[in-house]
Amino acid sequence: MEESGNSQEVKIGTMTETKNESESGPQYEWDKIANEIEGTVDAEGQGIDEGIKDIVIALNAFEINTGQSCEGHADSGFSAPWVRVEAPNEPEERFNGQNSVFEKVAKKYDISVEETKRMHNMDAYWEAMHECAEKGETEEFIKWKQESEKLLYLIKEILDDFYEGRKVSDELRIRTDAKNVEDMPEGSFEIFSGGSDYKIVNEENLTLEEAKALDSRMQKYRGEMNAFGEFLRGKFFSEGRKYLTERMKKAQEKIDAQRIKKLQENLP
Repeated sequence: MEESGNSQEVKIGTMTETKNESESGPQYEWDKIANEIEGTVDAEGQGIDEGIKDIVIALNAFEINTGQSCEGHADSGFSAPWVRVEAPNEPEERFNGQNSVFEKVAKKYDISVEETKRMHNMDAYWEAMHECAEKGETEEFIKWKQESEKLLYLIKEILDDFYEGRKVSDELRIRTDAKNVEDMPEGSFEIFSGGSDYKIVNEENLTLEEAKALDSRMQKYRGEMNAFGEFLRGKFFSEGRKYLTERMKKAQEKIDAQRIKKLQENLP
């Protein structure tokens, strides 16, 4: 099941409190995030997959905003667990005049704007997107994408820390699907475990044996993702904000170095 970042309805669970419970400290903050994640549902009223929920909670506890996630399935979607990460508060429009373009194209095809945006008619969607792309991205979207880039480099720093001294196969090793902001045209990226199994399988016909083997591998992939979640949980309770600040500082240094390098390459 996919958790929709833009259309999801968030229902926050109510925590039972007494006068003796403190509304501060790491345990309170963790429980608050956990309750929010537990109450998150997508447009179809489905909650986050149990096999990926722990890492989603851990990432959000560290203020690493998640948009979508899936524990991996052998019959449809991706056959490996993944979590999409993006900066919060995505702008409504990616391109200048985007809403007007989609309204015009929707009227042309006699469908709703929502149906056009959700690709119910692929011809209409791509016609609108091509026209939007010619108008260029909004300043707000560019800034938002840069905030997502910071999260990408932050995740890379934390993963380096997680795998220091940890030996796993390449298939199990958690990766990002983007190297830098150029690989993030929509302003988000995904972290996943599964190596070559990180692919869509809904059009593949797997034999019973192949499906069983894939399910066995997915259990290991989910285990690695949850181990990363446990690592984050340990850091949250032992170091908290200090750990995040130190990793973010290193991430920003690498971002700045990349930008300086690009400027130097463009010098005459």
